[in-house]
Amino acid sequence: MPRSLRHNEFMTWWKWGLLAVSAIRLFGDTLTLSAGPDHITRGAGKTLTVTANATNVLTFERLYAGNSYFYLRTGPEAYVATNPATGTLALTARDTATAEQFQTSSAANGAVNLLARSTGGYVEVVGTALAANASSSKATAFTLNATADGTLRIEVDFANPRQKIVGFGAADAFYTNWLTAHPNKEQIYSLLFGPDNLGASILRVQNIYGQTSTTPFDPDTAEVVAKANSYRGSPIAVLMTSWSPPAALKASGQVSCNGASVEPGCTLAKANGGYNYSGFAQYWSNSLNAYAALGVTPNYVSLQNEPDFTPSGYAGCRFDPAEEPGGTYAGYREALDAVYAQLQTMPNPPVLVGPEVAGIGYNDPENYLSALSPAEVEQMGAVAHHLYGGDSGSPDSFDTAMFQLAAAAPSTQLFETEFDHSADQSTAMDTAWLIHNAMAVEEASAYLYWSYFWPDTNQLVYIDNPFTPSTWVYPQGFHPNDYFYAVEHFSKYVQPGFQRIASLTGSAELRVTGYYNGQSHRLVLVLVNTSAGDTLTPAVALPAPSPRSGAPPAGPTAVYRSTFSGAERFASLGPLAAGNVVTLPPQSVATVVVDNYIPGFSQ
Repeated sequence: MPRSLRHNEFMTWWKWGLLAVSAIRLFGDTLTLSAGPDHITRGAGKTLTVTANATNVLTFERLYAGNSYFYLRTGPEAYVATNPATGTLALTARDTATAEQFQTSSAANGAVNLLARSTGGYVEVVGTALAANASSSKATAFTLNATADGTLRIEVDFANPRQKIVGFGAADAFYTNWLTAHPNKEQIYSLLFGPDNLGASILRVQNIYGQTSTTPFDPDTAEVVAKANSYRGSPIAVLMTSWSPPAALKASGQVSCNGASVEPGCTLAKANGGYNYSGFAQYWSNSLNAYAALGVTPNYVSLQNEPDFTPSGYAGCRFDPAEEPGGTYAGYREALDAVYAQLQTMPNPPVLVGPEVAGIGYNDPENYLSALSPAEVEQMGAVAHHLYGGDSGSPDSFDTAMFQLAAAAPSTQLFETEFDHSADQSTAMDTAWLIHNAMAVEEASAYLYWSYFWPDTNQLVYIDNPFTPSTWVYPQGFHPNDYFYAVEHFSKYVQPGFQRIASLTGSAELRVTGYYNGQSHRLVLVLVNTSAGDTLTPAVALPAPSPRSGAPPAGPTAVYRSTFSGAERFASLGPLAAGNVVTLPPQSVATVVVDNYIPGFSQ
């Protein structure tokens, strides 16, 4: 499904918004642009043009989109847009749904070049007009004079709905029996899945069918799923991933791989002269039937965890994007076709997601997608991937690859299904920042940390060994790590059924994502202050409804904050302060919840 809805799906809300939109003030920082002796002004037909008359200079408001780009507008319904046929710039967009997004890059003598996202080209003065399709060598150098936003504000543009949310969560793989055997497991289940705590809405589980003779073969996963459903009060979305098919289906006859750069045994076995795709498909069918008998019915299935990676000493199975003549590994395309065909014989087959590669760098997901036909891509309900290989201490370093992946799969949901931050490399603040980027830059519908519980400080919850209580580090045998709170700022209140709505700020340091549920009329904003030294005090734009509407004011409201440079962790600050101001110390995250919010009446 497309990540953004058509504009007319929100027309019911938007037509009411037109009644009050004229009351909205400019909220971003303001700026003027000049090119040499010429100034940018408004021309015929709302086009942007240049003039030597300084009295006609046009003042823009710059609004940051939360994804390293910004919008330019001169009034509530006058955003700069690009003509797709000519590349010319004009004030023809009424909202951010069709407005152009810009980036600046340095030019000579302190000037800047403007890069337009929709064209991938630079802005150039052509005659007296401005066009956004120039090469870097032809880009016009602009002098940008900006005045900081006097009152930093946040606004939500309901005319620009984005992706539907599937969920936030993590995996239970590898230490599942530590949880099910833990004497305080009910407290841990409540911590992870209870609506008053993490409120996780998606669970990634490992398919171990055929790898053990225990009866039942996987009671631990069955318990975790049942407990998650119970504590949530509703079914949790389950993503099942195979780390390896059973040994009999592997070329090496072993589930684990050795980590060699080239390892012919770490792939599917051959049968009758070819890779045993039919056996792999039957394995998946048998797996799902067996898990269903245990009460585990996955919503989503990933054929193979990190098919591009050879693990050392643990389960794995390599797949090239497609089988190559004389190649070393089986083909992901062929495996996908076989499993898809097999699962369509089931009454209610799960949704396939993939390719779930180790990272998004080096065009890795795109290489797998390009090996598939459009029909084969449609066999997957979501493009899934991990984030390893990037600089976890620099969340914005992932942006380029996120943009590229979003462009490669414009009509398919995107899932980030595994990533963790090591404490010696980055912080929980980086995790919250990176989740923001996954939501606003990649526009992912699901974000999963690596593990819910693990015996170290890098996962969401530290868990002590239940079989040796004398070695426990914590009195209760478990403890939430800082990463828990970073995820909680998104997972607790942004549940399945919410939709991200484009949200704007007047500061590059302030990142905001907004989410709305049209049935419950709940608006959730997640604010991230990326600055290492500045305290920000943005006001959330929630104008009172028009008296003619008869609608009550929005509310109640609630604010929760973590100051990762200090000791505060998801602390309740009560309702929004006077003026709807949220105080964000350096390196802090806040979640703002607004109930009974009706777009148009309250916006």
